[in-house]
Amino acid sequence: MQSILSQRAAPTLRDVVAGFQERRGHFGGAGATLPLPARTQQFIEIYLADRYGVSIDGAAVALAPPAVLGGPQTYRRNILHLQGEIATFTVHFRPTGLHRLFGLSMPDLVNEAPLLTDAIGRAGECLQDAVLAAPDFAGRVAAAERWLAAARDLARPVIAIDHAAAILLRSRGAVRIEALAAHTGLGARQFSRSFSARVGMAPKLYARIARFNAVIAAQAARPEARWTDLVLAAGYFDQAHFVNEAQALAGAPPRAFVRETAGSWLRLTSDYSN
Repeated sequence: MQSILSQRAAPTLRDVVAGFQERRGHFGGAGATLPLPARTQQFIEIYLADRYGVSIDGAAVALAPPAVLGGPQTYRRNILHLQGEIATFTVHFRPTGLHRLFGLSMPDLVNEAPLLTDAIGRAGECLQDAVLAAPDFAGRVAAAERWLAAARDLARPVIAIDHAAAILLRSRGAVRIEALAAHTGLGARQFSRSFSARVGMAPKLYARIARFNAVIAAQAARPEARWTDLVLAAGYFDQAHFVNEAQALAGAPPRAFVRETAGSWLRLTSDYSN
């Protein structure tokens, strides 16, 4: 049995924070495994009960830290191993939210999930303590929002790149990069460098991942739909194009990947892009 609670961030935080989730599940017997494909998401995750085991690039399984800061991911790097009573509280950020709040070097966070306190110092411990002390999901959201509001007061100002990154995610990667660059007033190379500094990866790769994840989310919402219809609606040339992207970004053909993740937390993630 798996369950998920979701809540959008308060309006005063929505330019940097998308929302909050609490996921719970009991995994008895041999447990379960869950491969993680490329993703645009950036998040803080705090474990409320048993923690995941994580295998990185095929290495031995190790226990996840009590709280992590997850950067965007460009390929199928991690496989989660779920055993026992798993419960997590997650803060999902906007594309440039982590950079604006904490001044982090986003390229250094790509494909990484460091210990929260290693990433942002003592402030991370304060958040973890406040979340763990709260009695329920509403209390954990309130505690996280108080902590985030203090960080928001010191956040870097919004620039054109922040709007461009939000548009690219909201469009599921469908906006032309050249048009976005022109909208910011930057040349193509300067736009790409600035985007990478604030998001972590080049805009074209970000768009690819956003579009791929949009198809996977659409299939989860409408499992009766034909793959061809979903793929063409997302702007792929044809199904073969999408199969190649699935292999590159999820490490498996689309149908095989869906079988691996069917009913999992991965496919229960709420969409905060609007």
